[in-house]
Amino acid sequence: MLNRCTVLIAASLVSACASAAQLPLSAGVGPQPELPPPKTSVVPLVKVATAKGWPAGAKPVAAEGTTVAVFAQGLEHPRWLYVLPNGDVLVAETNAPPRPEDGKGIKGKFFKHYQKKAGGAAPSANRITLLRDTDGDGVAETRSVFLSGLNGPFGMALAGNTFYVANADALVKVPYSPGQTQITAAPVKVEKGDILILHTGYHRYYEGCPQQDLVRYFCMHPGGKLPLLEWMLDMQIKWFGIDCGSGDHPMNTTIRFMRRDLRKQFEDTVGMAVEEFFPSYEYTHKLSGRKVKNNVFPFHNYAFQEGLIHAENVGGDIEKVLNTRALIGAFPWKYEGLESCPCRIIAFYDCGKAEVEAFRGMATLKQRT
Repeated sequence: MLNRCTVLIAASLVSACASAAQLPLSAGVGPQPELPPPKTSVVPLVKVATAKGWPAGAKPVAAEGTTVAVFAQGLEHPRWLYVLPNGDVLVAETNAPPRPEDGKGIKGKFFKHYQKKAGGAAPSANRITLLRDTDGDGVAETRSVFLSGLNGPFGMALAGNTFYVANADALVKVPYSPGQTQITAAPVKVEKGDILILHTGYHRYYEGCPQQDLVRYFCMHPGGKLPLLEWMLDMQIKWFGIDCGSGDHPMNTTIRFMRRDLRKQFEDTVGMAVEEFFPSYEYTHKLSGRKVKNNVFPFHNYAFQEGLIHAENVGGDIEKVLNTRALIGAFPWKYEGLESCPCRIIAFYDCGKAEVEAFRGMATLKQRT
């Protein structure tokens, strides 16, 4: 009986893998692609492309009037690119972290086989490499390990002087200085339930500062998009602070209507309309159940009702606490009927390992006594 079952399984595998496409390639292209009906089988069809590098001397065919050059080679499983403002190119050399459970049984054997065929079986380098083209010839002359000791790094983003990396298990951040070729600071992990202070560097343009530029401060600062807001909600961030004029990007507020000149400047920079870069979003009003569709202020209208509030115009000694973990205290003035008020934010470092809940309990006890 055992032998018979083995033969049947083998026959099913041959049958499934022998299946071929029933429609021409052109049928799946265009605004209304023709899709075949779904099929189910004990053993699904598996057709994995074999990963292989370019042969020596070979390269993609360039569009007329352009050329293709090898910018860099010898990288270990490069997965994602990010270009810094100065033109430096960052490459995430990464692979999926080990998953021991996926390697068990018959399914695990096939998984390993196809992972190897697709080029995904190599261990992860877990680093970000910096490539710099110093003379503009399309070839990187400088190459350095920008950040190491990561865990399956993929997405990267620079906000002001803070560099964020999406590891396989966490979002981490490190301080960054323009032109820097290597970061030696240990990444700080953002954990669930944290208070998050975002440093863009725009606090230096506030009124009274040596570099005062209020238009830049209020109307040209960086800001997150909806995926950042959804990530904050998923991470249960208690609240966040930011060192510029708004928790929303200026072009994701009514400034886009009031400053048409800045709107055009922004659209020329990103190469698309504001409405395309910051699309509309929808949510359900918590109290009334009304369906809301809006095109501005997601970090206000949507986030506030979800319990995620923020502090704007954070400044002071913010640069002294970058890339650190601390207990954060926020002490607003008490007003009735206002939508916002002045607030002093303090980072406490001399509190040992005590958690916020412990300090809350101590404060309650003092009030009672």
